Amino acid sequence: MSYAGGDTLVAKPVGGGKNIELAVGKQRIEAMYLDNLAFGDLQNQLAYTLTNPRSVKPSWLPF
Repeated sequence: MSYAGGDTLVAKPVGGGKNIELAVGKQRIEAMYLDNLAFGDLQNQLAYTLTNPRSVKPSWLPF
């Protein structure tokens, strides 16, 4: 997993292959980072985000 700023995380498959870009949103990425500093659960958050794309809602939704 890599992050170079912006709204997108890039997952690199272990066995090679095409990278997976996931538009998570900058605020969500920052929140995940801060949660990791407090609770050390970044791996679980990333796994959930990658396996459940509906967990990422667009920031423009009003709810």
